[in-house]
Amino acid sequence: MSAKGFWELLERAPVSAARCGWDQRFGTNFERVAAAALRRTERQARRVPCPDGCCDGHRVVPVRYGGCGFVGVCDEDEPSCEDLTLTHDQVMIWEMDYQRLGRAVARALGCDARDVEMGSPRVRQIGTFSGAGLPVVMALEGGAMEFRQTVTDIFLRLREHFILLAPSGRFMDVTCHGMLKAAKAGFYDLDSLLALEADGRLRSLRHAPELFSAHLPEREEPATDDEARQLFALLKELDAANTVRKAPVSQVFRLYCLEGLSRAEVAKRCGCVESLVTLRLHEIERKLGRKPAALRELSPEFERIEESLSEPRARRIHRRSAMEESGDD
Repeated sequence: MSAKGFWELLERAPVSAARCGWDQRFGTNFERVAAAALRRTERQARRVPCPDGCCDGHRVVPVRYGGCGFVGVCDEDEPSCEDLTLTHDQVMIWEMDYQRLGRAVARALGCDARDVEMGSPRVRQIGTFSGAGLPVVMALEGGAMEFRQTVTDIFLRLREHFILLAPSGRFMDVTCHGMLKAAKAGFYDLDSLLALEADGRLRSLRHAPELFSAHLPEREEPATDDEARQLFALLKELDAANTVRKAPVSQVFRLYCLEGLSRAEVAKRCGCVESLVTLRLHEIERKLGRKPAALRELSPEFERIEESLSEPRARRIHRRSAMEESGDD
C-alpha cells in the first residue's frame, strides 16, 4: 500500500466499524493497518456495510439453527442484494486507535511522544520536537469545514510555533494558510512524510528534523549561571508579591516552563481558565525579561538552583547571593 493510499483512506475512515467494513476499505492490507492504527473491541455490530454499496447496510441477525454465525439482511422493501453470510470475527467492531497512531507517527518523525486530545479524538497533540519547544499536532478531519475549524482552534490555543500534520493538503485553503503563517507554524502532509511498512510500522520518507527546525522559536542568548540564578530570584520575588491563591506564578512557571505543558494543560492542572494562565505568563515575561517559551530551555539550570537552595548548609548562602544579584538591577 502506498503512503498516499494509506493516509487518504484513514482520512475518510469512520471512528469505528465492523471488521468486514474495514476489510472492504483496506482489503489484504487490513493486518498492517490494524497494527498501526486500529484496535479490536468486544462489541458486535448491529449493521454492516453493503459490499455492493446498493443499500444503507445490512442488519446483523444471529443464525440460531444449522450452525454458528450471522447473516447480514438487507432491509430494503425491494432488496437488490443478497443476504451476507458473516462470521463472528467479521461482525466484531474495530475502532481507530488515535493514541497508538500518534505514538507511531511521533516515533517515526523523531519527536518526543505526548498525547493530548484537542477537542476531538481525530485531533491530538502527538508529541513535541526539540524538547518541549515545538508542539506537533495531528489532525485526521475528513472535511474542509471541519479542517478549517480545527486549524482555527489550534491557532487560538497554541498561538504560535507548532507543527500541524494532516493526511493530505487537500483541505488547506487561503484562510488556513494565513493562520499558519501568522503563527509561524508549519504544515506537512503525512502522505509525503511517512510510509506504512509490511509489518505495520511507519517509515519516514523525508528528514523531519530538518523540516521542523525551521519552525522553532528563535532562541535568545543562553543565560549564564549567574543570570539563571538572578532570574530565579526575580521569580521568587514575583511569587511573593502575588497575593492571589489561584494559579500562583510559581505553579504556572513550573508547569509551563519546567514541565513543558501547554496553556490549556496548565489551566486544567491549576483549576482555572486559560486566560488566567496567559496573564500569569505575561507577568513572568515582564518581570524576567524573557519569553516563557524561551525559559523552557533553562529548566535544567532552574532545577539545579532549586536543589542547591534546598541543601541545609547552602540554603542561606545561595539565598543571600540570589537576593544581592536581584538588587543589582
